[in-house]
Amino acid sequence: ILNRKGLVQDINAVEPASGKNALHCLLDPPNPHPGNVITNTNRITDIAAALLAEGIDFDAKDKRGRTPIMYAAINMYLGAMTE
Repeated sequence: ILNRKGLVQDINAVEPASGKNALHCLLDPPNPHPGNVITNTNRITDIAAALLAEGIDFDAKDKRGRTPIMYAAINMYLGAMTE
């Protein structure tokens, strides 16, 4: 996982202001655009699979009480979270 300062060692590190981990951020981009969903679904699925394989907490809740799976549903990345 990379941030502005470099590599983050904790796969479950969260962004302090929002409480989102990397999986939240992947599935809740700043300005999702419906045209990008189909184009990026395979890439998003691959990144999500890699994060899950590394042990990211897929059930973590951000400060709004939402899990990454909730963001996948909200933003229609249905292919990104298949298991």
